[in-house]
Amino acid sequence: MKKLLAALFAVLLVSAVFAQKPYTIQQYLNIRSAAAPSFSPDGKRIAYLTNVTGTNQVWVMDLPGVNPKQLTNYNDNISFVKWLPDGSGIIYGKAIGGDENTQFFWMKPDGTGTKDLTGQAKGRHNFAEISADGRKIYYASNKRNRTFFDIYSMELASGKEELIYQQDGNNDLAAVNSDGFKFIVSRDGIEKSLDNNLYLVDAKTKQETLLTPHTDASQFGSVHFLEDGIIYASDHGRDFYNLTQMRLKNAGGDWSEANREVKVIENVNNWDIGSIEMNPYGKNFVYTINNEGYSKLFMRGVQAGGKSGSSRIAIRPSGFQVPGNGVIGGLALSKDETKNSVYI
Repeated sequence: MKKLLAALFAVLLVSAVFAQKPYTIQQYLNIRSAAAPSFSPDGKRIAYLTNVTGTNQVWVMDLPGVNPKQLTNYNDNISFVKWLPDGSGIIYGKAIGGDENTQFFWMKPDGTGTKDLTGQAKGRHNFAEISADGRKIYYASNKRNRTFFDIYSMELASGKEELIYQQDGNNDLAAVNSDGFKFIVSRDGIEKSLDNNLYLVDAKTKQETLLTPHTDASQFGSVHFLEDGIIYASDHGRDFYNLTQMRLKNAGGDWSEANREVKVIENVNNWDIGSIEMNPYGKNFVYTINNEGYSKLFMRGVQAGGKSGSSRIAIRPSGFQVPGNGVIGGLALSKDETKNSVYI
């Protein structure tokens, strides 16, 4: 397994004994942070958000951490930033005046040529994924009906938008397979709190398959496709969020309940799995575990198919030292899987 180089974005937390050294509200408001790292395809640069100018804006820097350059300069906060996998540009999201109706924008890697992708539409847009070839983006939006979120795709070159899944519920796009023919939708439950389900949707027929039937309040998230199923995190049937694999017993695209088996990969008592990050059908994935309030970072290898047709996940994870104690708020994995970026 390749050695992983971690680029860390850290927020310094200052412990104050108020009787000895009082701090003003303004000093706390002036604490700056960096977040949402995204690697360039060649792994030589990283885009990220920081509020050093007062609001979260897009910056880029050369790795291993030199020549930072600010690319956007708005009064409003940028909510996310993603480098396109073909290297042609950067996608980011921004709402106006704090109205939470996030719109999407495209710009060149040097910050020029900005294009408004969603046209300041009335609805809210929740970014999900970029296609493996970098030609499409996928997201959820309530533009059809402000009460519900449907799933859309957009061709970046033409700006053509397509409603690919419509349902009167609170839907998020959890994962898209490599050819875009299948995707997984996460839908919140309506009877219980902290409850959702995952549905596999055929992009052509629009047929949906419930993947997570359950009766208790359970959560399923951080979903990634494997060649023969998915990995995700879930607290179904247990008290804590665990790393889980769902695989198809027999190849051929049969996702029926009879052809699925679920296995808990990381069953850590009293600890929750945090986020999981994996490149499309990658050889490794990284994830975090909340250990008594602090994040621990791990990586596991994935061996595809073979004669058995079954993806095998490494039994033992590789752990990585994270300087200091803190909560890892996000992960990014370079295309060649040799660099991982986190922010604390």
